[in-house]
Amino acid sequence: MVNGGLPTRVADALTAMRTLLGENDALAYLVNMAPRLVELHRLLRPTGSLCLHCDPTMSHYLKVMIDAIFDPRNFRNEITWQRTQSKGLSTKRPSNSHDVILAYTKTDDATWNDDAAFLAYDEDALDVKTDEKYASRDETGRRCQLTSLINPDTDRPNLTYEFLGVTRVWRWTRERMEQAYKDGLVVQTSPGRVPRLKRYLDEQRGKPIGDVWTDITPLNSRAAERLGYTTQKPLALLARILAISSKEGDVVLDPFCGCGTTVDAAQRIGRRWIGVDITYIAIDLIEKRLIHTYGPSIKDTHEVSGIPRDLGAAQALFDRNPFDFERWAVSRVGAQPNEKQVGDRGIDGVARFPLGGSDFARVLVSVKGARSLNPSMVRDLGGTVEAQEATLGVLITQHETHKGDA
Repeated sequence: MVNGGLPTRVADALTAMRTLLGENDALAYLVNMAPRLVELHRLLRPTGSLCLHCDPTMSHYLKVMIDAIFDPRNFRNEITWQRTQSKGLSTKRPSNSHDVILAYTKTDDATWNDDAAFLAYDEDALDVKTDEKYASRDETGRRCQLTSLINPDTDRPNLTYEFLGVTRVWRWTRERMEQAYKDGLVVQTSPGRVPRLKRYLDEQRGKPIGDVWTDITPLNSRAAERLGYTTQKPLALLARILAISSKEGDVVLDPFCGCGTTVDAAQRIGRRWIGVDITYIAIDLIEKRLIHTYGPSIKDTHEVSGIPRDLGAAQALFDRNPFDFERWAVSRVGAQPNEKQVGDRGIDGVARFPLGGSDFARVLVSVKGARSLNPSMVRDLGGTVEAQEATLGVLITQHETHKGDA
């Protein structure tokens, strides 16, 4: 056994899942995730954390799997994120409106940023308890409350003295008390009353973040950051997770980076990052997202691996996924690939370039990765250019054409 019996624990967990679930898609998903979670555990530093997002359908099975890998004692919390508002269409069960984030650490030395675990108070949306505590306002209109300055430890001779006619065991030294009084922070509401400390709401750390997150707005069809990626998460969700569990300069790894929200969040708050995805669509989308957000110079700050650099790699990409090949080829000529790659009538992307003034030329791009080429492909592209009143068309082929193709 290696690593304290880790392979045996994982095998035992999968065997139990097979007995419970049978051989189906759920088990296949767990079998697929198991080696990836083992590798993430191996790569994670002692100060690192794992946050895994999943819907409630599989989250409890994944938790058992992660317990076997990370040790149940390193489980930190199950965070519930309200993904959407409840719908009134469910007639047999409550509507499904939340996702789960499983939080684990590798050791007890994991990074935890306490300051990031508080939300600033919104004076227009205070909870009842906070609203009642800070019901008073000073002469400038700032919310405040008066709190005790009496020391709970009654056996403190050095802190026992008379102040404003009142003798008590105080929390502060006389010098500190007098300075706070001069600064207007110690208040005696009437002669003979026990002086109290004025605490301002806007100087407090805020409301501690719990394990139910309802304050992060889900992405709707009109959200400005929406990219059309079906599993896209709000930037604020990932930024909060990274802010709490990492510090500036740390490396963030997202092995299923999709449309790059984790990458964007890491870049935004000063973390280094590595994003991995199996599809070129994701990599191309992330590159464009970063350039759009941070400008063209962002390309100088990171390196993209796994993108075809020669004909052999291009052929391998086509053999693996023709749609990814089309998207890659379109992006190589500076065009924008189609969001949908079916029913496109042979047009795989569109490019635009300025003609002068406010006029732009529209270029239709068609990609043919297969070896079979024929004149009708050129005629079809020409007909589409004419029908759509585009400026010109570009045909990209993976293989050379021959006389017999014309």
